[in-house]
Amino acid sequence: MSANASKLIRELVHDIEQTLETTKQLKKQQEPHEQSSTAEVEVNNDNNNNSYRLSISVFAMPADTNSQQSIFGGWLLSQMDLAALVECKMQSPGRYVTIVLDQMKFLKPVQVGDLVQIYTNVQHIGTTSIRIGVRSEVNRLDGNPPFVVTQGTMTFVKTNEQGQPIPIVVLNPKSQ
Repeated sequence: MSANASKLIRELVHDIEQTLETTKQLKKQQEPHEQSSTAEVEVNNDNNNNSYRLSISVFAMPADTNSQQSIFGGWLLSQMDLAALVECKMQSPGRYVTIVLDQMKFLKPVQVGDLVQIYTNVQHIGTTSIRIGVRSEVNRLDGNPPFVVTQGTMTFVKTNEQGQPIPIVVLNPKSQ
């Protein structure tokens, strides 16, 4: 094994260990404990289409296809992750790591040339974590209405530069 490959593996193992440590700390925080000074907020736990707002729009391109010539699910997930990250940063700027993808449902395939529009809503803001509802719609720009192709929730933890969880301070609570 080359020195570069060994270094890359060590860096990956280090990143995984940091992620595991962050997850352990988050789980400890979620266990029953004394009253916290930071109030948790249940922001918007419904899936009403009106409560979602557009975070990003992107065209699906040929480079993002699988062998069936539809768009890779992983590409769509990465776009949803970016859209949810935009929502996190709008609530409280800083660094975030994705820790949970939950109830992710792929309902219809995305085709090359589709305009993918990803909508988000804040469902819960905790001390160090934020849960975002994410819904992807496709607009084929053919005069027909857009339709939902993927939906689910993503949870993020706000971290400092060392990867340690830090409190979320919401900038503008009225924007939720």
